[in-house]
Amino acid sequence: MPRYNAAHPDEPALAVETRWHPFDLNPTLTAEARPKTEMYEARFGPGYRRMWAQMDAIGASVGIQFDNTGLIGSTFDYHRLLTHVLATHGAGVQTKVVEALFVEYFEKGRPLSDHAVLANGAEKAGLSRDETLEFLALGELGYETRVTLDKSRRSGIGGVPDFDVAGGKFRIHGAEDPAAWLSVFERIRAERIAASAGTKTEAADAKGAVEAGIACSLENGTC
Repeated sequence: MPRYNAAHPDEPALAVETRWHPFDLNPTLTAEARPKTEMYEARFGPGYRRMWAQMDAIGASVGIQFDNTGLIGSTFDYHRLLTHVLATHGAGVQTKVVEALFVEYFEKGRPLSDHAVLANGAEKAGLSRDETLEFLALGELGYETRVTLDKSRRSGIGGVPDFDVAGGKFRIHGAEDPAAWLSVFERIRAERIAASAGTKTEAADAKGAVEAGIACSLENGTC
């Protein structure tokens, strides 16, 4: 977004609302957390260390220090919580919870299957810790979350992140280069400019028809 806004300094800054929807990368994980290294080696083989080295370098370039020695567990309750927060507090608060939990998991190595960890993220986003723990303990929205997870799997999504932009008009798969996002934003801008120009042309045509006497005007009471 900063690159797009810099390219159009005379226009209002681009405002984007992000909504996070459930998708389970590894449904075999359980609530009992285990070391990340154990899971990654079983899934990707010894080459996972090269992948981590690349991620470490990228993270360091933007001030993120990944903890690759932490724990990993099922993300089902994490998705339940985010579904609840979106419905009750809106997309802005949901994103704050996500960002706080990203720090918990990626930088502190804490598993998202742990209710105390999830409550940490909610609390840092300004929500009640006690109410969050109560919601998680009651198992609310479990059915709805499973339905959404199943729908996500059947939709063809193969990994995250996976973005629907402008109501699904554009799709971005994976961690794309910022240039891909800039291209999408520019296409949306071009479409809006074209739509606005079309509306102005139609208005001008209507005004001309009234002035020529071949149409009436409700505003002037000539109909």
